[in-house]
Amino acid sequence: MLKNRKKLANHKSGGIALGFKKYLDKYIKYIQSDCQFVLWFSIDKKVLDLPKDAIFGIIYIPPINTSYTSEDAFTEIEFELQNFCSKTNYITMLGDFNSRTGNLSDFYNIDKDSSFENNFTDYNELSDVDVLDELGIPRLRNSIDTVVNGYGRKFIDFCKNNRMFILNGRLEENKTGSPTSRNSSVIDYALSSTHFLYNICKLEVLNFCKLFSDVHSPLSLQLYTNNEINDKLLTEIFCCGDERVNKWENEKCNEYKNNIDRNKVDDICNRLSAYVNDVNNVTKYDMNNIVTDICDTLTESAKATFGTSTFNKTMFKCSKNQFSKDWYNKDCKKAQREFRKSKRLYKHYGSNIFKERLRQRAQSILSGVNNFEIYVEVYSAARSMLIDVPVYFIFIFIREAS
Repeated sequence: MLKNRKKLANHKSGGIALGFKKYLDKYIKYIQSDCQFVLWFSIDKKVLDLPKDAIFGIIYIPPINTSYTSEDAFTEIEFELQNFCSKTNYITMLGDFNSRTGNLSDFYNIDKDSSFENNFTDYNELSDVDVLDELGIPRLRNSIDTVVNGYGRKFIDFCKNNRMFILNGRLEENKTGSPTSRNSSVIDYALSSTHFLYNICKLEVLNFCKLFSDVHSPLSLQLYTNNEINDKLLTEIFCCGDERVNKWENEKCNEYKNNIDRNKVDDICNRLSAYVNDVNNVTKYDMNNIVTDICDTLTESAKATFGTSTFNKTMFKCSKNQFSKDWYNKDCKKAQREFRKSKRLYKHYGSNIFKERLRQRAQSILSGVNNFEIYVEVYSAARSMLIDVPVYFIFIFIREAS
Protein backbone atom coordinates (compact mmCIF):
# COMPACT_ATOMS: atom_id res chain seq x y z
CA MET A 1 0.00 0.00 0.00
CA LEU A 2 1.51 3.27 -1.10
CA LYS A 3 0.85 6.97 -0.77
CA ASN A 4 3.33 8.64 -3.13
CA ARG A 5 4.08 12.24 -3.84
CA LYS A 6 2.41 13.61 -6.91
CA LYS A 7 4.82 16.48 -7.50
CA LEU A 8 7.72 15.74 -9.86
CA ALA A 9 11.29 16.53 -8.86
CA ASN A 10 14.76 16.34 -10.40
CA HIS A 11 15.84 13.73 -7.84
CA LYS A 12 14.26 10.55 -6.52
CA SER A 13 10.96 11.28 -4.79
CA GLY A 14 9.63 9.50 -1.74
CA GLY A 15 6.35 8.59 -0.15
CA ILE A 16 4.74 6.38 2.50
CA ALA A 17 4.37 2.62 2.19
CA LEU A 18 2.80 -0.12 4.30
CA GLY A 19 3.90 -3.73 3.96
CA PHE A 20 2.75 -6.81 5.86
CA LYS A 21 2.74 -10.59 5.62
CA LYS A 22 0.13 -12.16 3.39
CA TYR A 23 -1.48 -14.14 6.22
CA LEU A 24 -2.35 -10.83 7.96
CA ASP A 25 -4.36 -9.58 5.01
CA LYS A 26 -7.77 -10.26 6.57
CA TYR A 27 -6.81 -8.45 9.79
CA ILE A 28 -5.30 -5.27 8.32
CA LYS A 29 -7.34 -2.74 6.33
CA TYR A 30 -6.10 0.31 4.47
CA ILE A 31 -8.04 3.50 5.23
CA GLN A 32 -8.43 6.00 2.39
CA SER A 33 -7.73 9.62 3.34
CA ASP A 34 -7.00 12.97 1.70
CA CYS A 35 -3.98 14.00 3.77
CA GLN A 36 -0.72 13.36 1.93
CA PHE A 37 1.35 13.31 5.14
CA VAL A 38 -0.16 10.20 6.71
CA LEU A 39 -1.18 6.69 5.67
CA TRP A 40 -3.89 5.23 7.89
CA PHE A 41 -4.69 1.57 8.44
CA SER A 42 -6.56 -0.47 11.03
CA ILE A 43 -5.84 -3.74 12.82
CA ASP A 44 -8.75 -5.98 13.74
CA LYS A 45 -9.74 -5.75 17.40
CA LYS A 46 -9.44 -9.55 17.76
CA VAL A 47 -5.70 -9.46 17.13
CA LEU A 48 -4.98 -7.08 20.01
CA ASP A 49 -7.85 -8.25 22.23
CA LEU A 50 -9.53 -4.83 22.22
CA PRO A 51 -13.20 -3.75 22.25
CA LYS A 52 -12.62 -1.74 19.04
CA ASP A 53 -10.26 -1.83 16.08
CA ALA A 54 -6.91 -0.09 16.54
CA ILE A 55 -5.96 2.72 14.14
CA PHE A 56 -2.37 3.24 13.02
CA GLY A 57 -0.94 6.22 11.16
CA ILE A 58 2.38 6.19 9.29
CA ILE A 59 3.70 9.74 9.17
CA TYR A 60 6.06 11.61 6.91
CA ILE A 61 6.31 15.38 7.30
CA PRO A 62 8.79 16.95 4.84
CA PRO A 63 11.63 18.94 6.43
CA ILE A 64 11.71 22.71 6.60
CA ASN A 65 13.11 24.73 3.69
CA THR A 66 12.35 22.20 0.96
CA SER A 67 10.00 22.29 -2.01
CA TYR A 68 7.67 19.93 -0.10
CA THR A 69 7.52 21.98 3.12
CA SER A 70 3.98 22.56 4.39
CA GLU A 71 3.02 24.80 7.29
CA ASP A 72 -0.35 23.03 7.48
CA ALA A 73 0.99 19.48 7.81
CA PHE A 74 0.17 19.08 11.50
CA THR A 75 -3.22 20.75 11.03
CA GLU A 76 -4.19 18.34 8.24
CA ILE A 77 -3.07 15.31 10.25
CA GLU A 78 -4.89 16.56 13.35
CA PHE A 79 -8.12 17.03 11.41
CA GLU A 80 -8.13 13.38 10.31
CA LEU A 81 -6.99 12.20 13.74
CA GLN A 82 -10.01 13.87 15.37
CA ASN A 83 -12.32 11.95 13.05
CA PHE A 84 -10.80 8.65 14.17
CA CYS A 85 -10.90 9.65 17.85
CA SER A 86 -14.70 9.76 17.62
CA LYS A 87 -14.70 6.09 16.54
CA THR A 88 -11.99 4.48 18.67
CA ASN A 89 -9.71 5.23 21.62
CA TYR A 90 -6.90 2.99 20.39
CA ILE A 91 -4.64 5.01 18.10
CA THR A 92 -0.92 4.85 17.36
CA MET A 93 1.14 7.09 15.10
CA LEU A 94 4.75 6.60 14.08
CA GLY A 95 7.15 7.83 11.46
CA ASP A 96 9.33 10.74 10.41
CA PHE A 97 7.96 13.96 11.91
CA ASN A 98 11.14 15.97 11.20
CA SER A 99 10.54 17.53 14.61
CA ARG A 100 13.22 18.07 17.22
CA THR A 101 11.53 18.38 20.60
CA GLY A 102 14.41 18.20 23.09
CA ASN A 103 12.99 17.31 26.49
CA LEU A 104 9.79 19.37 26.20
CA SER A 105 6.77 17.97 28.02
CA ASP A 106 4.13 16.42 25.75
CA PHE A 107 1.21 16.90 28.16
CA TYR A 108 -0.38 19.77 30.08
CA ASN A 109 1.38 19.89 33.45
CA ILE A 110 -1.44 21.21 35.60
CA ASP A 111 -0.99 21.74 39.32
CA LYS A 112 -4.07 20.55 41.17
CA ASP A 113 -3.54 23.26 43.75
CA SER A 114 -3.59 26.03 41.16
CA SER A 115 -6.45 28.15 39.92
CA PHE A 116 -7.79 25.21 37.88
CA GLU A 117 -9.08 23.59 41.05
CA ASN A 118 -10.41 26.90 42.33
CA ASN A 119 -12.31 27.39 39.08
CA PHE A 120 -13.76 23.85 39.31
CA THR A 121 -11.92 22.73 36.20
CA ASP A 122 -11.25 19.00 35.96
CA TYR A 123 -7.63 18.74 34.92
CA ASN A 124 -8.25 15.17 33.71
CA GLU A 125 -10.18 16.71 30.82
CA LEU A 126 -6.92 18.26 29.63
CA SER A 127 -4.45 15.47 30.39
CA ASP A 128 -4.43 11.71 31.02
CA VAL A 129 -0.97 11.75 32.55
CA ASP A 130 -2.15 9.67 35.54
CA VAL A 131 -2.20 6.64 33.23
CA LEU A 132 1.58 6.92 32.92
CA ASP A 133 1.88 6.66 36.69
CA GLU A 134 -0.49 3.68 36.72
CA LEU A 135 1.63 1.80 34.16
CA GLY A 136 4.94 2.76 35.73
CA ILE A 137 5.94 4.85 32.72
CA PRO A 138 7.94 7.98 33.64
CA ARG A 139 6.26 11.31 33.04
CA LEU A 140 9.50 12.93 31.97
CA ARG A 141 10.98 11.47 28.82
CA ASN A 142 14.68 11.46 28.00
CA SER A 143 16.31 12.54 24.77
CA ILE A 144 19.95 12.69 23.75
CA ASP A 145 18.95 15.39 21.28
CA THR A 146 18.28 18.59 23.27
CA VAL A 147 17.63 20.84 20.26
CA VAL A 148 14.12 22.22 19.67
CA ASN A 149 13.06 23.48 16.23
CA GLY A 150 9.88 25.08 14.89
CA TYR A 151 8.33 21.77 13.89
CA GLY A 152 9.21 20.45 17.34
CA ARG A 153 7.05 23.05 19.09
CA LYS A 154 4.16 22.35 16.74
CA PHE A 155 4.59 18.65 17.36
CA ILE A 156 4.46 19.11 21.14
CA ASP A 157 1.28 21.20 20.83
CA PHE A 158 -0.16 18.48 18.62
CA CYS A 159 0.50 15.86 21.31
CA LYS A 160 -0.95 18.00 24.10
CA ASN A 161 -4.12 18.91 22.23
CA ASN A 162 -4.84 15.32 21.19
CA ARG A 163 -3.66 13.49 24.33
CA MET A 164 -1.01 11.56 22.46
CA PHE A 165 2.07 10.47 24.41
CA ILE A 166 5.55 10.20 22.90
CA LEU A 167 7.00 6.73 23.52
CA ASN A 168 10.60 7.67 22.71
CA GLY A 169 12.72 8.02 25.84
CA ARG A 170 10.09 6.48 28.12
CA LEU A 171 10.00 2.72 27.66
CA GLU A 172 12.58 0.33 29.06
CA GLU A 173 14.48 -0.34 25.83
CA ASN A 174 14.59 3.35 24.87
CA LYS A 175 14.81 5.23 28.16
CA THR A 176 17.85 7.18 27.03
CA GLY A 177 16.05 8.64 24.01
CA SER A 178 18.40 7.25 21.39
CA PRO A 179 18.95 9.32 18.22
CA THR A 180 17.01 8.25 15.14
CA SER A 181 18.75 10.25 12.40
CA ARG A 182 22.46 10.69 11.57
CA ASN A 183 23.24 9.26 15.01
CA SER A 184 22.70 12.70 16.51
CA SER A 185 19.09 13.92 16.27
CA VAL A 186 15.67 12.57 17.23
CA ILE A 187 13.11 13.27 14.50
CA ASP A 188 11.36 9.87 14.22
CA TYR A 189 8.74 9.13 16.86
CA ALA A 190 6.12 6.66 18.00
CA LEU A 191 2.99 8.07 19.65
CA SER A 192 0.18 6.36 21.51
CA SER A 193 -3.23 7.38 22.74
CA THR A 194 -3.94 6.91 26.44
CA HIS A 195 -6.01 3.73 26.10
CA PHE A 196 -3.55 2.07 23.74
CA LEU A 197 -0.66 2.41 26.20
CA TYR A 198 -1.83 -0.81 27.85
CA ASN A 199 -1.01 -2.71 24.64
CA ILE A 200 2.49 -1.30 24.18
CA CYS A 201 5.20 -3.85 24.93
CA LYS A 202 8.39 -2.03 23.96
CA LEU A 203 9.93 0.47 21.56
CA GLU A 204 13.44 0.14 20.19
CA VAL A 205 15.61 2.24 17.90
CA LEU A 206 17.40 -0.34 15.75
CA ASN A 207 20.85 -0.01 14.25
CA PHE A 208 21.15 2.10 11.13
CA CYS A 209 21.12 0.20 7.84
CA LYS A 210 21.71 1.98 4.52
CA LEU A 211 19.57 -0.61 2.75
CA PHE A 212 16.48 0.78 4.49
CA SER A 213 17.19 4.50 4.64
CA ASP A 214 19.68 7.20 3.79
CA VAL A 215 20.05 8.61 7.32
CA HIS A 216 17.24 7.18 9.49
CA SER A 217 17.41 4.32 12.00
CA PRO A 218 14.40 1.96 12.02
CA LEU A 219 11.89 2.06 14.87
CA SER A 220 10.61 -1.26 16.23
CA LEU A 221 7.30 -1.13 18.12
CA GLN A 222 6.12 -4.35 19.76
CA LEU A 223 2.54 -4.86 20.97
CA TYR A 224 0.76 -7.33 23.20
CA THR A 225 -1.55 -9.53 21.14
CA ASN A 226 -4.39 -11.94 21.71
CA ASN A 227 -2.76 -15.33 22.28
CA GLU A 228 -5.67 -17.21 20.72
CA ILE A 229 -5.41 -15.23 17.48
CA ASN A 230 -1.64 -15.53 17.60
CA ASP A 231 -1.91 -19.33 17.79
CA LYS A 232 -4.31 -19.27 14.86
CA LEU A 233 -1.88 -17.22 12.79
CA LEU A 234 0.94 -19.62 13.60
CA THR A 235 -1.28 -22.47 12.50
CA GLU A 236 -1.94 -20.74 9.19
CA ILE A 237 1.77 -20.08 8.67
CA PHE A 238 3.17 -23.47 9.55
CA CYS A 239 0.33 -25.88 8.83
CA CYS A 240 -1.58 -24.55 5.86
CA GLY A 241 1.58 -24.35 3.79
CA ASP A 242 2.39 -22.59 0.52
CA GLU A 243 1.73 -23.89 -2.96
CA ARG A 244 5.00 -24.56 -4.76
CA VAL A 245 5.92 -25.85 -8.19
CA ASN A 246 7.40 -29.34 -8.20
CA LYS A 247 11.01 -29.94 -9.20
CA TRP A 248 12.19 -29.81 -12.79
CA GLU A 249 12.09 -33.07 -14.77
CA ASN A 250 14.31 -33.25 -17.85
CA GLU A 251 12.07 -35.77 -19.60
CA LYS A 252 9.23 -33.21 -19.56
CA CYS A 253 11.27 -30.45 -21.21
CA ASN A 254 9.32 -30.51 -24.48
CA GLU A 255 6.00 -30.61 -22.66
CA TYR A 256 7.05 -27.53 -20.68
CA LYS A 257 7.83 -25.65 -23.90
CA ASN A 258 4.48 -26.59 -25.41
CA ASN A 259 2.58 -25.39 -22.33
CA ILE A 260 3.97 -21.85 -22.62
CA ASP A 261 1.17 -19.48 -23.65
CA ARG A 262 2.20 -18.21 -27.09
CA ASN A 263 -0.31 -15.38 -27.05
CA LYS A 264 1.26 -13.93 -23.91
CA VAL A 265 4.73 -14.33 -25.40
CA ASP A 266 3.67 -12.45 -28.54
CA ASP A 267 2.15 -9.68 -26.45
CA ILE A 268 5.36 -9.29 -24.44
CA CYS A 269 7.46 -9.21 -27.62
CA ASN A 270 5.23 -6.53 -29.17
CA ARG A 271 5.51 -4.36 -26.08
CA LEU A 272 9.29 -4.74 -26.00
CA SER A 273 9.49 -3.75 -29.68
CA ALA A 274 7.45 -0.64 -28.95
CA TYR A 275 9.73 0.26 -26.06
CA VAL A 276 12.83 -0.11 -28.26
CA ASN A 277 11.40 2.43 -30.70
CA ASP A 278 10.58 4.89 -27.92
CA VAL A 279 13.29 4.37 -25.31
CA ASN A 280 13.12 7.88 -23.85
CA ASN A 281 9.51 7.42 -22.70
CA VAL A 282 9.99 3.99 -21.13
CA THR A 283 9.63 4.07 -17.34
CA LYS A 284 10.81 1.73 -14.62
CA TYR A 285 7.17 0.85 -14.02
CA ASP A 286 6.83 -0.38 -17.63
CA MET A 287 9.89 -2.60 -17.32
CA ASN A 288 8.74 -4.02 -14.00
CA ASN A 289 5.46 -5.04 -15.62
CA ILE A 290 7.33 -6.78 -18.44
CA VAL A 291 9.46 -8.75 -15.98
CA THR A 292 6.38 -9.71 -13.93
CA ASP A 293 4.52 -10.93 -17.03
CA ILE A 294 7.51 -13.02 -18.14
CA CYS A 295 7.78 -14.65 -14.71
CA ASP A 296 4.05 -15.37 -14.58
CA THR A 297 4.07 -16.92 -18.05
CA LEU A 298 6.93 -19.28 -17.22
CA THR A 299 5.47 -20.16 -13.81
CA GLU A 300 2.06 -21.04 -15.25
CA SER A 301 3.69 -23.38 -17.75
CA ALA A 302 5.71 -25.03 -14.96
CA LYS A 303 2.58 -25.59 -12.86
CA ALA A 304 0.77 -27.19 -15.80
CA THR A 305 3.76 -29.43 -16.59
CA PHE A 306 5.23 -30.48 -13.25
CA GLY A 307 2.29 -29.88 -10.96
CA THR A 308 2.27 -28.23 -7.53
CA SER A 309 2.54 -29.36 -3.93
CA THR A 310 1.85 -27.80 -0.56
CA PHE A 311 4.88 -27.13 1.59
CA ASN A 312 4.37 -27.65 5.33
CA LYS A 313 6.85 -26.85 8.08
CA THR A 314 6.80 -30.01 10.14
CA MET A 315 8.47 -28.26 13.06
CA PHE A 316 5.05 -26.94 14.07
CA LYS A 317 2.57 -29.59 15.16
CA CYS A 318 -1.13 -28.91 14.73
CA SER A 319 -2.50 -31.31 17.28
CA LYS A 320 -6.23 -31.92 17.07
CA ASN A 321 -6.13 -33.52 20.51
CA GLN A 322 -4.90 -30.48 22.42
CA PHE A 323 -7.66 -30.98 25.00
CA SER A 324 -7.29 -34.76 25.24
CA LYS A 325 -6.40 -34.57 28.92
CA ASP A 326 -9.47 -34.86 31.14
CA TRP A 327 -8.36 -32.10 33.49
CA TYR A 328 -7.35 -29.63 30.75
CA ASN A 329 -10.20 -28.01 28.80
CA LYS A 330 -10.79 -24.76 26.90
CA ASP A 331 -11.51 -22.77 30.06
CA CYS A 332 -8.21 -23.90 31.54
CA LYS A 333 -6.40 -22.96 28.32
CA LYS A 334 -7.96 -19.48 28.35
CA ALA A 335 -7.10 -18.98 32.03
CA GLN A 336 -3.51 -19.98 31.33
CA ARG A 337 -3.22 -17.41 28.54
CA GLU A 338 -4.64 -14.66 30.72
CA PHE A 339 -2.19 -15.60 33.48
CA ARG A 340 0.79 -15.39 31.13
CA LYS A 341 -0.39 -12.04 29.79
CA SER A 342 -0.79 -10.64 33.32
CA LYS A 343 2.63 -12.00 34.23
CA ARG A 344 4.23 -10.14 31.31
CA LEU A 345 2.44 -6.91 32.18
CA TYR A 346 3.44 -7.13 35.85
CA LYS A 347 7.05 -7.88 34.93
CA HIS A 348 7.10 -4.95 32.52
CA TYR A 349 5.33 -2.28 34.61
CA GLY A 350 5.50 -3.65 38.17
CA SER A 351 2.54 -1.65 39.50
CA ASN A 352 0.14 -2.86 42.20
CA ILE A 353 -2.72 -2.96 39.70
CA PHE A 354 -0.99 -5.59 37.60
CA LYS A 355 0.15 -7.43 40.73
CA GLU A 356 -3.46 -7.83 41.85
CA ARG A 357 -4.51 -8.82 38.33
CA LEU A 358 -1.77 -11.47 38.31
CA ARG A 359 -3.03 -12.89 41.62
CA GLN A 360 -6.59 -13.10 40.28
CA ARG A 361 -5.44 -14.84 37.09
CA ALA A 362 -3.50 -17.39 39.15
CA GLN A 363 -6.64 -18.22 41.11
CA SER A 364 -8.71 -18.53 37.94
CA ILE A 365 -6.33 -21.20 36.62
CA LEU A 366 -7.10 -23.45 39.58
CA SER A 367 -10.84 -22.77 39.41
CA GLY A 368 -10.86 -23.41 35.65
CA VAL A 369 -9.32 -26.88 35.83
CA ASN A 370 -11.92 -29.55 35.09
CA ASN A 371 -12.03 -32.67 37.31
CA PHE A 372 -8.86 -31.74 39.15
CA GLU A 373 -9.53 -34.76 41.39
CA ILE A 374 -8.10 -36.95 38.61
CA TYR A 375 -4.70 -35.45 39.28
CA VAL A 376 -5.04 -36.22 42.99
CA GLU A 377 -6.18 -39.79 42.35
CA VAL A 378 -3.29 -40.51 40.00
CA TYR A 379 -0.77 -39.03 42.41
CA SER A 380 -2.19 -40.99 45.37
CA ALA A 381 -2.27 -44.24 43.40
CA ALA A 382 1.33 -43.79 42.33
CA ARG A 383 2.43 -43.10 45.89
CA SER A 384 0.69 -46.22 47.18
CA MET A 385 2.43 -48.35 44.52
CA LEU A 386 5.84 -46.92 45.24
CA ILE A 387 7.00 -49.90 47.35
CA ASP A 388 5.80 -52.73 45.08
CA VAL A 389 6.25 -51.28 41.57
CA PRO A 390 9.48 -50.28 39.78
CA VAL A 391 10.11 -46.56 39.41
CA TYR A 392 10.08 -46.62 35.60
CA PHE A 393 6.58 -48.14 35.65
CA ILE A 394 5.29 -45.40 37.92
CA PHE A 395 6.67 -42.80 35.53
CA ILE A 396 4.86 -44.36 32.57
CA PHE A 397 1.67 -44.74 34.58
CA ILE A 398 1.58 -41.08 35.53
CA ARG A 399 2.21 -39.91 31.97
CA GLU A 400 -0.52 -42.10 30.48
CA ALA A 401 -3.09 -41.35 33.14
CA SER A 402 -2.48 -37.62 33.06
